[in-house]
Amino acid sequence: MFDKKYQTRGVAAEVNLDIQLILWSMIDTWKAQKKELDYLQVFELSIERINGKPIQKVVHRQEVPPRKEEMMFRVVEPMNGRLWVVDGGEGAVMMKPDEY
Repeated sequence: MFDKKYQTRGVAAEVNLDIQLILWSMIDTWKAQKKELDYLQVFELSIERINGKPIQKVVHRQEVPPRKEEMMFRVVEPMNGRLWVVDGGEGAVMMKPDEY
C-alpha cells in the first residue's frame, strides 16, 4: 500500500510541494514502523503561531486501526484545510475531500 503516489489537479494547484512531501513522509514513517495502515489517511492542516511566526500543524489520523499523530513543521506557506490520501490498490492519490 501507498507505494505509487499520485495527486489530483486540485492538490497540484493549491498545496505547496513541501507540504505534500511532508504528508507522504508521514505515511512512509508509519509504514517503516510496520504500523497497519488504513486505505484512507486523513490530514488536518492548520496554521499555529510560535513566537509570532506561522508554523504548519498537521494532524494525521486513520480510523482502522485508530491512530492519530500531531506534528509541527516550518514550511514556506502554511495552510489550513483537510487532505486525504486514498489507496485504491494500484496506487495512492492525495486529494482534497471535495475531489472524492
